[in-house]
Order: sequence, then C-alpha cells, then structure tokens
Amino acid sequence: GAFPAFAPALLRLGTLAAAAGRHKEAVAWFNQALAVNPGDPTALCLLGRLHLRRKEWGPAQKAFEAVLKQQELKLDPYALVALGDLYANSLGAAGPAKHARHLAHAADFYRRVLSQDAHNLAAANGLGAVLAEKGLLNQAKDVFARCREAAAGG
Repeated sequence: GAFPAFAPALLRLGTLAAAAGRHKEAVAWFNQALAVNPGDPTALCLLGRLHLRRKEWGPAQKAFEAVLKQQELKLDPYALVALGDLYANSLGAAGPAKHARHLAHAADFYRRVLSQDAHNLAAANGLGAVLAEKGLLNQAKDVFARCREAAAGG
C-alpha cells in the first residue's frame, strides 16, 4: 500500500469509532487500513469482531476466514476462536434444523485451538459452553474446572 506505517493509526481510529458505537465509521477505518495493508490479520479480526458484536454473521465469517486463508495464519487462534464464537452465538438465527450443526462447528473451531494450546481460556470456555448447550454437563464441568485451574496458574 501507499503508507503501510499509517495502518496502525487507522486501526486505532476504527477501534475508537467502534467503542463509541459508530459502526459505519469503524468499518470505513478498518477498510481503509486494509486498502493500505491488504490482508492485514489485525484489521480483518477487528472488522470481524465488529460484525460479530452486531450479529452480522456473514461479514464476520468472511473476515475471519480471510485470516485463516493466509498460509502462515491458517491456525490463528484468535480467528479460530472468533469463528467458534460466531457459530455458538448464531444458534438462534440458525433455526432448529441447523442448531446441532452450528454447535458441532463451534466445538470444532474451539478444539482446533486447544490442540495447539491447551491453556487457551477463550477456546476452553467456548467449548465448555457448547458442551453445556448440547446437554453434556459432566464434560462441560470438566472443561470449566480446567479453565479455573489454568486461570489460577495451576
């Protein structure tokens, strides 16, 4: 891009706009950062999280998948957890027919992160919530107990 050094400033402006509830402005800043630095994983993740918070599932998924399509980032824990969150949080929008499939996708994304880093609390917490939603309460309890131990430094 023209001035890649400006990309972090653009991301900060987008983050500030998002925090102030100015969604369209935040999207514009993040897209400007992507124009300067195409494929920037930070910009894509910020854009994806913004869409996720607004329950804009399609654009959120597209942003996180763009991160994972980059060879060196195909196992990026942030993007994987975010996609797990997307599937877990879009259960209501999925409808009864897709409910089980969304839970399975969410669990898969969380497990991919945990296979790389067993102490990733976001992934473990997500997996525990999915297991509880599936009615697997003992397994969920075990996952949450491991989260508590990891958070306590054990």
